[in-house]
Amino acid sequence: MFELEVLRDGVAEYKDESTLAVDERSLKLGEFLYLWQGERRIDYRIADGLLFVGGKLAGINLTETQPSISDSGMPASVVINAFQINKGLSRGFTTVKIRGSIAKYDNKALKYLQDLKNPKLVWWDDCHQVNPALRYIGKCRGLKVLGLRYSGLTDKGLANLSRCRDMRVLDIEGSRAFTGEGLKHLKGLTLLKRLNLSGTGINELNLRFIDPLFRLQEIFLGKTSISEEGAIILGGYRNLRYIDLRDTKISQKALQRLRERLPESKILSDIRTGT
Repeated sequence: MFELEVLRDGVAEYKDESTLAVDERSLKLGEFLYLWQGERRIDYRIADGLLFVGGKLAGINLTETQPSISDSGMPASVVINAFQINKGLSRGFTTVKIRGSIAKYDNKALKYLQDLKNPKLVWWDDCHQVNPALRYIGKCRGLKVLGLRYSGLTDKGLANLSRCRDMRVLDIEGSRAFTGEGLKHLKGLTLLKRLNLSGTGINELNLRFIDPLFRLQEIFLGKTSISEEGAIILGGYRNLRYIDLRDTKISQKALQRLRERLPESKILSDIRTGT
């Protein structure tokens, strides 16, 4: 685990703890997402829709400002409204955060996702039409971080990511239609290190599908129905270093057994004797 301090305008804002490395660890800087570049600490500021990290231009919010910057001078990170994707995705941003949703079944708008120029990070919360969108996002072979929180993601939809073999982080928190059956489609994503399934409808027996993900170090299962069976399966994954089991159905006895099986792992639980 490496703890990183984040400051805004020179004032401490929060600390981030993770096992993730450069270009895998995404940090929330105001409305922006920023891929960590190995800094010991990050000091950022936001002015007129522009993000500056360490005094250098790092991001632009196209929902607030129209760029007066040439394409060659564009920063790596962008925040963009869903209805703007027909204009903003062709600029070659490596970190893309999309806000809002496109009208249901608007395939004409979704096709502009094919303009993504091999991004490293795509984050799109509350995307109702996420499954057809993944047909395009899944073609981004260099994608390392994908966030699709509170979306309509289904197990079948996850099959579109089977070719994203460089992925390190997948965050689908709050996707209630997801049962975990779709995890079998990720067996080739052996570089995956963090998987956030908090608040999903995961069936704990489907945790067996993460077995091929031998580099997985962090898994988030808060607000799910995980109980004894899930704890037994997790106990077999000795590579795990961080497990979030807060607000689950796991018992104190099962939690203790899991800690004994994985003594080097940090396991979060809201059971009184937990941490």
